[in-house]
Amino acid sequence: PVRMLSTGQRRRAALARVVAGGAAIWLLDEPVNGLDAASTTLLEGLVARHRAGGGIVLVASHVPVALPGARVLPLEPAA
Repeated sequence: PVRMLSTGQRRRAALARVVAGGAAIWLLDEPVNGLDAASTTLLEGLVARHRAGGGIVLVASHVPVALPGARVLPLEPAA
C-alpha cells in the first residue's frame, strides 16, 4: 500500500500516476518535495518531454525547478 511508503516514494508514485494518466494538462503542487536530486532531474525531464509534445504543466513550488522556457508568475501578497 502507498501509505506504507516514505514521503519520497509516495511522491514518486503520485507523479507516476500523472505521467501514466495521459492528461494534456498537469497540475503539480510542490512536486519536488520529498524527492532526491536524481528524482528531481527525472521529473524535470518528464515535464520537458510533456511540454515538447504539446502538453501544459502548471507547477506551484517554493523550491526552484528547472523548467527552461517556462513562464514564471510570482505571487505577491495582496496589499
